[in-house]
Amino acid sequence: MNCKNCHTEHTANFCPNCGQKTIDKHTFRSVFSGIMEVVELERGFFKTLWDILIRPSAFFEGYLSGKTKPYTNPIVFFIVLASFSTVLINLFIKADKSMEQYHIISMVIISDIILIAIGYTLSLSKKLRFTEYLIVMIYVVALTNVINYIIGIEGAHKGYLPDNIMFLINLIEKLYPPFILSIIFWKNNHIALRIFKIFLFVSASFYLQNAVNISYLFDSIS
Repeated sequence: MNCKNCHTEHTANFCPNCGQKTIDKHTFRSVFSGIMEVVELERGFFKTLWDILIRPSAFFEGYLSGKTKPYTNPIVFFIVLASFSTVLINLFIKADKSMEQYHIISMVIISDIILIAIGYTLSLSKKLRFTEYLIVMIYVVALTNVINYIIGIEGAHKGYLPDNIMFLINLIEKLYPPFILSIIFWKNNHIALRIFKIFLFVSASFYLQNAVNISYLFDSIS
């Protein structure tokens, strides 16, 4: 058959010349498949999520070394989880409480900037490439954002989750980013230095995030 785009003759599912997908007729399946391709779910969104959570060291080392085909692009991964987080916000916080929504979203954005800045400062070395660091942190903040939204929703409406569950969620949110940095960028450091960097990361992020929250509280009161 001929490619509908460039008219190259071929028998494959994709044109070898321009990459156009072979479609004889449009069906619901082909439309849904196109949507899945846009968000790269077919290429492994859930595999990416699973590997980041269960085997992060192998995932990040493989991805940074060039093994990208089985996984979702970091930007797309971030967008998908950000969309999920937005749905969470709209489900649990009513539209008439738009200031609460704005507060939670702004706090998450500021938290992202703080995490990226602190992590980069603690990871500085001659071998560190900012693009590789940024790739890792985009995946990391995509996950921690979901956790931060859950924390924000619980803060706005006490009682959704038991205290022990919230304690665990807060602990994961604080320890996950420095843990990933320790196994990727700090792995050659002495174990004592790695633990010290984790302590510094958690302490600095906790202090700065709370300072931002307190300043917002004073602004809202005034």
